[in-house]
Amino acid sequence: MSRKTPWIRPDNTINDLALPTSAVDMNGQEVENLVIHKVADTDERNALIAVKGKMAYQEDTDGVYICTSAS
Repeated sequence: MSRKTPWIRPDNTINDLALPTSAVDMNGQEVENLVIHKVADTDERNALIAVKGKMAYQEDTDGVYICTSAS
C-alpha cells in the first residue's frame, strides 16, 4: 500500500518519496500549508544557501524574507 503524502508530482500523482522530484507546477492554484525556513536572527538567515526565491521567516523581526539574488 502506498503511503499518502502532500507532495504531488507534475503528472498529479502522489510521490511515494515524500519529497518533490522536480518543480511542482501549481497551475495557478493557491498553496496551502506552505512550510518555509524558520530562523532566529539575521546570522541564521545569512547562513542559508542562497537560492533565488527561497523564503525564510525570521523570528526576531517577525518578518518573511525572500532571496532575490543567488550571487
